[in-house]
Formats: sequence, structure tokens, C-alpha cells
Amino acid sequence: MDCSMKNIDMDTLVEHFMNPPPDNSGMVQEMKVIEEISDSCKVMYWRIKMPMMSARDNVMKMTKCTQGDGQFFIVETIERPDYPVIKGVVRMFIYTRGYVRPSKESPSDTLDYTEMTVMNMGGYMPARLLNMVLASEAEKEFRKMYTDMLAKKA
Repeated sequence: MDCSMKNIDMDTLVEHFMNPPPDNSGMVQEMKVIEEISDSCKVMYWRIKMPMMSARDNVMKMTKCTQGDGQFFIVETIERPDYPVIKGVVRMFIYTRGYVRPSKESPSDTLDYTEMTVMNMGGYMPARLLNMVLASEAEKEFRKMYTDMLAKKA
């Protein structure tokens, strides 16, 4: 995924990534920080319920680091004995790498963001249906993220 975000500064995007706002869509059933490793790394637990799917959960490590003139984001599923798989909830797998930096064309007011994600939602779902749901939800979430960040800035 590639996008440009106008009128968003780097600190706002980094804060949104590391400390997501409460979910208003009703899909997030539980979200909490399990461990603060450092200012730039934490472990979180998420449980979600998407349309047409049973509940999913994930234990993930989220890390940010400065790279060149931008920030590199790493999100990866990890295993923790204190957060075992829950009966009736499917454990997901996520592996994300994202990079945000000032736009080369308009560095004073625009950020360029590139993200690559490998995701396995677990359980059974036809690939075609899963791709449709994920594409639709990803677009909605990015629009919501952008709107939230603009509102915080105002």
C-alpha cells in the first residue's frame, strides 16, 4: 500500500501508530498493552470481530525506529505463554513493515507512507471473499486514520 497524507506531520502519524485511538466501528472487542519494552517498542493484544467472520485475536510486537529522514514501523505476531489461544477465537498472523517520510515533491506539508503486510486471518474463509473484506476494511481504516489525525491536529 502506498499513500500520501497532506497536512499531517510525522509526530502525529507516529503517535497514531503507537497509540491507536479507541475503535468506533465496533470491530475491536479488546485492545490492550501487555508490555512496554521501551518508548519505541511495545507488545499489544487485540481481539476483533469482523463482518462474516468469527472472532480473531493477535499478540503483536510493535516497533518504530528512525531510518533516514523518516520512521520505519514493524508489526509482527509473537507468541506469549501468558496469552494462549482462546477457545472459539482464531489466532491471526500479521507481519507488517511500513515506512513514512516527508514527500520529495512537497516535504513541508505531505508525508509519503508505504506499507507491506502479510496477513493470515486463520480459520476457513474463501480467499476471494477474504480479499474483498480485507481490501474494503483497509481502505476504510486508512480513511478513518487520516480523518482522526487531521482532527487531532485541529
